Amino acid sequence: MNEVGNVNIKETIEEKDLGVFATNDLKWSRQSSAGATKANRVLGQITEQLLKRMTPYSANITGSNAYWYQRLCELEATFEQKKPATIFFTFSFADNHWEDLHNLLPGGFSDDPKLRYENVLRNPHLVDWYFSVRLNEFLRVVFDGILQCEWRWHRYEWQARSSIHAHGAARFKNDPGLTELTTKVYIGRKAEKDITSKEITNQKKIKLLELKNEGKEAELIVINYAETLLSAMNPRNCPSCDIVPEVHPCTKDFTKLNPNQYKKDYEERKERLSKLSKY
Repeated sequence: MNEVGNVNIKETIEEKDLGVFATNDLKWSRQSSAGATKANRVLGQITEQLLKRMTPYSANITGSNAYWYQRLCELEATFEQKKPATIFFTFSFADNHWEDLHNLLPGGFSDDPKLRYENVLRNPHLVDWYFSVRLNEFLRVVFDGILQCEWRWHRYEWQARSSIHAHGAARFKNDPGLTELTTKVYIGRKAEKDITSKEITNQKKIKLLELKNEGKEAELIVINYAETLLSAMNPRNCPSCDIVPEVHPCTKDFTKLNPNQYKKDYEERKERLSKLSKY
């Protein structure tokens, strides 16, 4: 902050006497009502001038409003110059359950959930560092290497319980033009509804049928492309065996819960949902 202030003063020498002017204006305000009006006007001008000067410099302070506004402008420029993103993504991790993470924390991995939770709270710097390392490596290998990412952008956020996660956007080189295609799908669906109207001419009906067909073709392209990016699978399940998959370690069996815990479980679930709605 001091360096930013010093740079600002050096680059705006004409503002070095603003404090003197402000002091004189305050003296005038004590002498008459006219002086008070003039003092308020001058002080308002000084404040506005200083705020205009401060905004570009506060953009260098990570986390400030000006900083995030600058990042917003950069992202909007990327969308305009390099075309919109193919996907928007969110990455998070089970920081209280990840054994590899806890092996790096003091004391190592514990079978006691309470100890793991406390260890995460005591070592937020290691938890955040590990998440950022794993995320950047994943983006480098999967997004850049396998999916041939043209550009990508992400930012970190923290939940109310201080758990880190990341939001971002990326564009792939094989993007078929999803923005244009989805626009055609929307127009085609609207045209399909308008065709049923009795108050249209044959010429307009032909045009609507063309838009409808273009929308169907665009929708098929979008679906086929999305299927190359999305998949759902349970790696613990045998595809050729008719068996119940192994229960995930994070899953709780409600039949094993103590009835006295029901109310607490409902309260915690309600609290999470209320925080999500505010977010």
